[in-house]
Amino acid sequence: YPLTFFIIFIFVEYFYKSNSKNYKIRNILFLYGISFLIKVTALFFIPFILYSLFQYLKFQKLNNFKKNVFFPSIIILILFIINSFLNSGCLIYPIKESCYNKNQISWSVDKKELSDEQNIVENWSKGFFHQKNKDKIKETQEYTKNFNWVPNWVLIHLIPKILEPILIFLLILIISFLINYKKKNYSKYLNNYIILSFLSLCLWFIVMPQLRFGYAYFLLNIFLIFNYFFGQTYILGNKFRIFLIISFVFFNLSNIKRIYNDYFLPSKNTFPFYEIKNFKIEEKYFENYSYFTYKR
Repeated sequence: YPLTFFIIFIFVEYFYKSNSKNYKIRNILFLYGISFLIKVTALFFIPFILYSLFQYLKFQKLNNFKKNVFFPSIIILILFIINSFLNSGCLIYPIKESCYNKNQISWSVDKKELSDEQNIVENWSKGFFHQKNKDKIKETQEYTKNFNWVPNWVLIHLIPKILEPILIFLLILIISFLINYKKKNYSKYLNNYIILSFLSLCLWFIVMPQLRFGYAYFLLNIFLIFNYFFGQTYILGNKFRIFLIISFVFFNLSNIKRIYNDYFLPSKNTFPFYEIKNFKIEEKYFENYSYFTYKR
């Protein structure tokens, strides 16, 4: 959520609201650097950053480049390397070639474990572990190559997990547009921003297509496409407070109902306590460790 907030804030404040060719590149790089330190998946916003750099270099004198671009970028890079090193023993995590050996740095991650983790994350995000048995692809390499994973990903992730928040956000845009319509355009570069947001979404889709990593880019795409078709800007003003109050009341009433059903009504659910299941296990010993495993 902090990353989503930063990405959307950078876009609204320094792209969408800006009609000038003079991008505040230092501010953009600074905030983007913070975003990148929060989560590496801020990398998917890179089309906007490259675009702002191109626009800056196109209309600004090169003698301002050091002050506005080079030095801020160096500071961000140094902070990223320090943060990465203290957390993982790697200069640029997760690039395993940048990781120190455990004999050199005691807390450094194991390179093989890092490779395995990267493969697991990629396969998980693309739905390898959630395949239906009848159509299951057993080999991970076969599953991830040539977009073989897309049909399964659509069924187990896009439809049940992504479609609903997209529709909710679209509904909010329609309501806010209807109750507070104003004829005002913020940006004349809308077409460019639609292309950039689509590229960001494509990067997310190819690399790590889980909603939590691409939520900001979904919001940007929907927001910009909505702007493109309606050609106007909807401002969240006083009338929108009514909608916020209704949303707040609805959210709390539905939450109270859920808690009542789970906690007070007799059911198999043990909320708020965790459920205890009795499995037959056996204990094994290896050196100084005990391992508990299912007998099956």
